[in-house]
Amino acid sequence: MKKMTAAILTTAMAVTAMAGTTLTAGAEEEYKVLVASSDMSQSFYSWLANSVVASLEAKGVKATLVDLAGDTANVPTVIEQAITDGYNGLVMDKPDHDQNTDELLQEAHDAGVYTILVNNTEVKDGVSCGVGLDNYPLGYTVGTVAAEKLPENAKILILKATAGNQGSEDRYNGFVDALADEKREDVEVLDVRNSDNWSKEGAMAEMEDWLQVYTEFDAVYSMCDDMTCGCIEACEAADLDVQTIQFYGIDGLANGCKSIKDGKMTATVLQNATEMGEEAASLWEQMEKGELTEGKISALDPTIITSDNVDEIITMHEANGMMK
Repeated sequence: MKKMTAAILTTAMAVTAMAGTTLTAGAEEEYKVLVASSDMSQSFYSWLANSVVASLEAKGVKATLVDLAGDTANVPTVIEQAITDGYNGLVMDKPDHDQNTDELLQEAHDAGVYTILVNNTEVKDGVSCGVGLDNYPLGYTVGTVAAEKLPENAKILILKATAGNQGSEDRYNGFVDALADEKREDVEVLDVRNSDNWSKEGAMAEMEDWLQVYTEFDAVYSMCDDMTCGCIEACEAADLDVQTIQFYGIDGLANGCKSIKDGKMTATVLQNATEMGEEAASLWEQMEKGELTEGKISALDPTIITSDNVDEIITMHEANGMMK
């Protein structure tokens, strides 16, 4: 096996499991699954990885969590680790869904390592299963809310994530298509930019640059809640009244929900990582039991979050530990 990169070595951590517990009643084997997070420094990815671990543990499975640290070079190494170390399964959130891992995942499958790709609905290798929400409907869903709430002749700024990232492009296209379908030709997009990643810090820097150019705008849409919260903070630092500007995000994270509750963010759309983790664990169990022998996609539904239902989502985040 190739030597693990420093990023994985420094962040890999064994997750406590119940010794001697089993997947099915009467079985003596202890099952173990490797859980690979796209990037534990990002709010959504950490929520998702921890949800997968919790869902596996609930089935009596030993889970080990590693951090891919946003680096596609770590993906083959982790797949090889799962094979070499005799894991029964691999649940992975690839940093780049377009990265071709077909041959390695086929090798893993042949070795009895059944793979679930989370946050992914474009599995093509025929042996792994995918679970997540399509990015285009996420953007479209929040776009329909914006179409309803934006004032006439609204001026809007749109911030994409890393240039060339397909998920970001799909979220952008869904949003603008929703505006078009709702006949909001009056909405003017002042500028579209790419941030250097999906981070709050990167979004703040782009928003600060925008504020040097645009003194009047009605709304900001960015590709995730972390980015949108960064845009809000940059506007607050510039002494803008953020409650008079509409802000839209995606993911339904704790910070996004708090911002809606505080009257700052207008709307976001939930990717329920808890539900995704439960579905991933269920799909892996079906594969392990031989009940599912072919690759399968499990596409979940988005849920729009506004001030009307944010309390319900906050309660969910309090229960899953994302909010106190």
